[in-house]
Amino acid sequence: MYDPVFLGLPSPVNYTQVDTSDSSATYLVTPRFKVSDDLMVYARLASGYRPGGPNYNVPGAPLAYKPDSTQNYEIGVKGDALGHVFSFDVSLYYIDWRNIQLYLVDPATEETFYANGGHAKSQGLEVSVESRPLQGLTIGAWVTWDDAALTQAFPSDTAAYGVAGDRLPYSSRFSGNFSLEQDFPSRAKRPVLSGAL
Repeated sequence: MYDPVFLGLPSPVNYTQVDTSDSSATYLVTPRFKVSDDLMVYARLASGYRPGGPNYNVPGAPLAYKPDSTQNYEIGVKGDALGHVFSFDVSLYYIDWRNIQLYLVDPATEETFYANGGHAKSQGLEVSVESRPLQGLTIGAWVTWDDAALTQAFPSDTAAYGVAGDRLPYSSRFSGNFSLEQDFPSRAKRPVLSGAL
């Protein structure tokens, strides 16, 4: 009963066997240059990879989805000032994301499956500062500006809709954090020794 009622297909449904395989080599390169004992400039080049796979015979979905990958570029500077009382880390980054994997739901059957979208980018600026003005006191903060958007429209045969310039879901343009931490020394009682001489 499930197949004709929920899938609209005659019972029993004959599913096609799908075999997928892929492989990838990733890399991470992080050159650094110390300008002084308290100042360093760095760069980061890296790649990311997520394998594809089959869709387990979801009617109307592609039989398989392709891997997606990223190319990541970052440059930054970090250092200490005022006798290590103040530290900072500032970086610019750019991420090129290809063949985005999309987790989709068929509205008719509520079956879930994966498909591939177009390309996207994430670029922005991160600033992190930390100060230790007093013994045991640490004040920290960071802020990020991020522009995460599609750079290519989703293919016309994909169930999802997206055009170049659309922001990526769940991405915020600005985010930040502020923290205040105080350490207190413990005052352990000294043992009292007693005895007769």
